[in-house]
Amino acid sequence: MSSLKLIIIRHCRTLENDARIVQGQGWPGRLSLKGKEQAKVLAGLLRQEQFEAVYSSDLGRAVETAKIIMRERERPDIVFDSRLREQCFGVYEGGPLITMIRRMRRMKVGPIDFNPQMGESAVDFHSRVNNFLGEIKAKHFGKAIVLITHTNVINIILDKYSRQVLKR
Repeated sequence: MSSLKLIIIRHCRTLENDARIVQGQGWPGRLSLKGKEQAKVLAGLLRQEQFEAVYSSDLGRAVETAKIIMRERERPDIVFDSRLREQCFGVYEGGPLITMIRRMRRMKVGPIDFNPQMGESAVDFHSRVNNFLGEIKAKHFGKAIVLITHTNVINIILDKYSRQVLKR
């Protein structure tokens, strides 16, 4: 293998997802019954995969997903890293998702370009995720790793790597 292979997993379904509540960083999230079932299915799908490392966001919903997925595996250990956290959505956390979506529409921005009041700026968010990616690429080049994280972190990763592929 000549490059880093990423197996990217979004944390499984939460009670807050079902209630359409903004979680961000202020709400750790609790997996719903469906979310716990999803994590067990993922554990089965990953059973035959070989990977060198597992990195997870340190927020509750990702931690719970990671622990269920890795429960039956002896190695590798899960490394919890705050750089894999979702963006902090400031005043919107704990509130209805529709309120934040309406604000983004008025501002004509998407989720990964949003600068929420009292939250984390898009620039800081991108920098945090890209810092993590640079570090793991150097550390695990030529290997496969698992990332358990959040929607907008995944969007940044996909955007970054799809641009690199298109430049070739």
